[in-house]
Amino acid sequence: MRNDLKTMGYLGPAGTFSHCAASIYKKKHPVHLKPSPAFTILVDAVAKKEIDIAIVPVENSIEGAVGIVLDLLSDHATINIIAELLLPVTHRLLVSPGRSLKEITRVISHPQAIGQCRCWLTQHLPQADIIETASTALAASTIAQSKEPWAAIGTAVSENLYNLHCLAQNINDYANNTTRFLIIATETVPVCNNYAYKTSIEFTLLHQPGALYKVLGEFSQRDINLTRIESRPTKTELGRYRFFIDFTGHQDEQPVSKLLSILKQQVRSLRVLGSYPAGD
Repeated sequence: MRNDLKTMGYLGPAGTFSHCAASIYKKKHPVHLKPSPAFTILVDAVAKKEIDIAIVPVENSIEGAVGIVLDLLSDHATINIIAELLLPVTHRLLVSPGRSLKEITRVISHPQAIGQCRCWLTQHLPQADIIETASTALAASTIAQSKEPWAAIGTAVSENLYNLHCLAQNINDYANNTTRFLIIATETVPVCNNYAYKTSIEFTLLHQPGALYKVLGEFSQRDINLTRIESRPTKTELGRYRFFIDFTGHQDEQPVSKLLSILKQQVRSLRVLGSYPAGD
């Protein structure tokens, strides 16, 4: 390993979908990969510059936003999004060799993976208890160490790492299952004409009629395309929300820079989370 390699953190252990996404990123951007046991620890390590960058899932085409990641991005003012990566996701039902489907009494996995396979589980394993764990790889590791008739929802990487058997492939309820990952750092990305960009912002609204309507209208007037909008509670009081919007363009380009100047006058608070090359 070269000493000048950046360190990229991911939700571990090895074999998670975050690990798969990090491995794909590594093919084009050589980095040293470092697992982390929790998103909170991972993002905090970037903010404290204990690691250079991290890769985190922000939304899935079936289950929607990863709320804890949005909250962590909001809580760390020094964190910036510098890239995104779209990962097609297929789930496998993993068991210890010799187990059959009718034996399974418990299925273990990350909440997102469980949610993406809910219909399949109801149809094929109605007798099984569904247990959530911190990651798909931890679920696979648990199955590998247990003598109980349990199964894990996980990746092909986990299947090989933990010497498990795949009872069923592609058990996600929808075929075009994709997870969007963000690469985060304390640095920012300068604009370059070779790329199409996205910008992500978060803001809170003034408490007045039509506040969100006015904000969204500014995008329409400038023909700036929104690619995502989410809301999360501010956790200060009931009915107060923080909004997250992604849209096309870079914050240093017109008309985005003009838009941001106007929005700052219309909202209670606004922060640019990053401008970065749009992923494929």
